[in-house]
Amino acid sequence: MTDNKVSWVDLPIQDLDGAQRFYGEVFGWSFQAYSDEYMTMKDADGKQFGALDKVLADRQLAEGRRSPRVYVKVDDLESTFAKVSAAGGKIIKGRMEIRPAAEPGWWAVVHDAEGLELGLWTLNPPVD
Repeated sequence: MTDNKVSWVDLPIQDLDGAQRFYGEVFGWSFQAYSDEYMTMKDADGKQFGALDKVLADRQLAEGRRSPRVYVKVDDLESTFAKVSAAGGKIIKGRMEIRPAAEPGWWAVVHDAEGLELGLWTLNPPVD
């Protein structure tokens, strides 16, 4: 079964405390520290769906832009890389292991044909 569904979003936030207050008050979301600069977000039902990411905010602001990074869950990162390249996109950051992680997983970053940044992730190890 192919995933290919949006499954996670990183919000580039400079003020983690302020963002937690805002999103908590407006939407009832809760947060858990993954690191000093990355807070996972949970919806009102307790399901994790994304994170507040200070490192992403700092990098994007240095590049003169700022936007959320949406992640699509895929079955096979490497075959998705080939499709991205064939369709005119670029691989920006290849397979990286999620660490520390409650479950195994890998992520990557690509640009689409217009240069829009998109995250990919999978639970599947590389196919040998």
